[in-house]
Amino acid sequence: MVTKIQNTTSEIIYDTNGQHFMDKKNNNNIMTMNSSGLLLSTDGGRTAKTAITAEGIVADTITTGTLNANLISVRGGDNTNSMEITNDMVNSEGIFTRTWANITDTARLNLGIRQGRIMVSNEDTGYNLYMTEKGLSTMMAGAGDETAGTLEFHSQRFNETSRGVTLHSTYGAVALLSENSRVYSRSRLTNDIESDEYGIYLRPFMKTRKGLNEFNFYVKEADSAGDTDGTLLYGNLTDANGKHGSGIRFSKSISGNTIYATNQEGDIGTGDFYADKLFGDWKSKTTNLYAMTAYDGELRVTDKSGYNNGNMTFRPVAAKSFNQVSSLKYKTNIENVDDIGLSTINNLTVVKYSLKSDIENGDDKSRQLGFIAEYSEPIATSEKSAIDIYKLLSYNTKALQELHGKFIDQQKRLEELENERTTD
Repeated sequence: MVTKIQNTTSEIIYDTNGQHFMDKKNNNNIMTMNSSGLLLSTDGGRTAKTAITAEGIVADTITTGTLNANLISVRGGDNTNSMEITNDMVNSEGIFTRTWANITDTARLNLGIRQGRIMVSNEDTGYNLYMTEKGLSTMMAGAGDETAGTLEFHSQRFNETSRGVTLHSTYGAVALLSENSRVYSRSRLTNDIESDEYGIYLRPFMKTRKGLNEFNFYVKEADSAGDTDGTLLYGNLTDANGKHGSGIRFSKSISGNTIYATNQEGDIGTGDFYADKLFGDWKSKTTNLYAMTAYDGELRVTDKSGYNNGNMTFRPVAAKSFNQVSSLKYKTNIENVDDIGLSTINNLTVVKYSLKSDIENGDDKSRQLGFIAEYSEPIATSEKSAIDIYKLLSYNTKALQELHGKFIDQQKRLEELENERTTD
């Protein structure tokens, strides 16, 4: 039996299937209600979608409106992995296995969206990550005093007139790592590398060269800003078992522009310079060029084998003149000497000889004329390896003076003899 109620906006029909509410303007729109639930149809009842069942509302039929999350909770998943919308928060929990930086572990994470920020927490380690329009941070307040890491957008830390990006950590290391490619640092303007309290290290070829090989840009500590010299050091600089290496030190003093060769600590007077050629341009200068050695040291001009006191060969020196320092201001205990010139010169042995370096180079014809230092003590240097030309010249001068004196005496004697002959 079918019963109709028609004095309504919808035609209501009762039958064995329940109550049917039919739109009088569009007979295809029908809502059916019975003990099983509520069904909706837009094709005259041929097909229908279930909107409400005995268990509750079917969400697939919701087409408009707002669900008030303050009154309901939307949740999916299970006790291990779930998603929930409650009040003003969206929360996701889950457990999964991942490989991070070549380490595989199982993470129990919680992700939430609340008050305009995204939060991720590891329920086992307590690590947190927060994201806002400012950037990413391990602290809820952002780039605070104890962040493990912060990627800060709109940053004006290093330029107050523009917004940039800053990667920051309070106590942890900040690293850029590329396993199989390059890392670039490029800027249209200056590219600044700064360190507040310590040096700047560069360690190239870490895995393809033996040992610890590192460069350190370092500033020496000093009482005044004008004396804080800069150094570029190289070697084994951070090994606690033994540091060694060398460096170059640049003076900052306003009174002089000096570069020093140093040890691995950048100390003045501790390093050596070695070069195949060393050029300088002093054409417009009137100052001296100084080559300083230890108190008893020598300035030596050798071939390359002379480096580190090897089996050296001395090489010639060409110059307009050689001046022996001989001023009164450098000398003391001055006294005249007896007639030692002729006797010393007469006792010197002049020999012919060949240089071993000439023989080694295939020249067996070149012969030299000169002295043997070990056989010429009066004019030899203290270690008996060279001849002191200044001493030799002094002995020669003294010998000439003695000869001149003898010549004068003979002249006088001849004059006396001539006078005696004339008188007789």
